[in-house]
Amino acid sequence: MLNKINILKFSILFLLWSCQLSFADIATFVSFQGMLTDSNNVAVEEGTYTMTFSLWDGEGPDSNILWEELHIVDVSRGLYSVLLGTINPFDDQVSFSSQYYFGVKVGDSEDYLTQNGRFIPLTSAWSSFRAKTCSGKLIRSVDQDYTITTNEDILFIQNDSKITLPAASSLKGRIVTLKKMDINNVITIKPFQTDTINGSPSEITLTQQFDEIELVSTGEQWLIIGFPSTAIRELDLLISTKSNIADIYTRTYI
Repeated sequence: MLNKINILKFSILFLLWSCQLSFADIATFVSFQGMLTDSNNVAVEEGTYTMTFSLWDGEGPDSNILWEELHIVDVSRGLYSVLLGTINPFDDQVSFSSQYYFGVKVGDSEDYLTQNGRFIPLTSAWSSFRAKTCSGKLIRSVDQDYTITTNEDILFIQNDSKITLPAASSLKGRIVTLKKMDINNVITIKPFQTDTINGSPSEITLTQQFDEIELVSTGEQWLIIGFPSTAIRELDLLISTKSNIADIYTRTYI
């Protein structure tokens, strides 16, 4: 019975990406092999099975599904092999920058095949997808108000946009870079809820084209590790003289 099929083992041979061209692009799929057995741990009958593969942000079905793909799979002696990502390509939502979990369903069953009631955590091989970005960093272009997700590293920003940093507690050690791309408009950067930037809850603005600011999370707050001289805090706008601006710059940022 299909609803009694379980996985004796996941031979999760996430075979590293093959090059499709010389010096080539990184492949956008994963070669996956597994074994299907019945409730007595005997290999299922040879034949064709419909299987649904999925990625999740947690280890149980109550977590959020990030990606899903259905395959018609030929099974021989219980063994099967599929190329994941060839039907439903992995999009920007699936950056492999944090821990994901792997789910499998067989046929029309609503139950996922799990180990000890949990999805299988992905191995580091999946993170090779990040090599398609700049030095393994995920880049996103933004032209409206936006809250940075825990998966993003670099933002290219246009228009009058207010950018909210993610919670510092969720990204300890992560560096985030924001770059203003257009000539006009103002980019506003604000910390998440009660978080601070360099100990202050005030916002920072970027006003010049190609202004760039770089921040790192300590797990408790965001610290500026690189920024242009044109970056302005709201507090700075209350200071009218150049000497006072220089003084607050020294006390706040250095």
